[in-house]
Amino acid sequence: MMVTILPPADAVRFLRWGATGDILRVREAVPGKASQIRGWSNCAVLSAFLLGRSSWAWTPHGLYRQLLREKSTRHENVQQLLVDQFTKVVGHHSSNALSVSADQLSLPLRELLIIIGRNLLETMMTPSLLEVCYTAILEADRYPYATQAYAQHGPKPAIAVLTKILAKAKQAGEIDLADCEAGARQFLGMLHGNVHLEAVLQLGEIPTLSEIDLRARTAVKVFLGGAEPNETAIIAPLKEIEHAQ
Repeated sequence: MMVTILPPADAVRFLRWGATGDILRVREAVPGKASQIRGWSNCAVLSAFLLGRSSWAWTPHGLYRQLLREKSTRHENVQQLLVDQFTKVVGHHSSNALSVSADQLSLPLRELLIIIGRNLLETMMTPSLLEVCYTAILEADRYPYATQAYAQHGPKPAIAVLTKILAKAKQAGEIDLADCEAGARQFLGMLHGNVHLEAVLQLGEIPTLSEIDLRARTAVKVFLGGAEPNETAIIAPLKEIEHAQ
């Protein structure tokens, strides 16, 4: 219940906290059963960790033992809950950041990369994603599948989209890359830089929109400066052919 009503970042914190013990999924009845007075009484009991049950167990451990005896109670797998939460949060933000319209796809490569780079940077700095990334790094040993879910729905889709864009530009002769996927990874790394790690570790302020725009434009300029075809390399063989003739 708490995971479904908490903001994504708080839900991840709750799951990490819950992992220190056991997480139980229980079924609750609406307090009061149509009686306002009884509802008030049950709400008072709720605040005493009894969750609306008639019980003499006035300690958390006593409540835990009582919950285990109920047929509808079941243990939750914390790693699977984290995987589901990571998939939901990261997948949602990633799809929004990588959604490119047909008009944008027809733009020159430089402008298209600036748009995607800016969208990716803005998404990376979302508080819920920063919390997920922090947890994915911190809990990699304890919950490896959760970390894999983060990579599967975060960096991998971005690399795939960038690879397709670069491959299309290579076919058009706009860039000269031996490996478009490696180029996509390098471009994504240039966007990340240290600014993303600093944001994850809360070592500095989150970049403003203008700073994000400048960073995206700078990354695109530097990246394309190294990926564009070398005109001198093309002219030199032509001169050799002319001399041979």
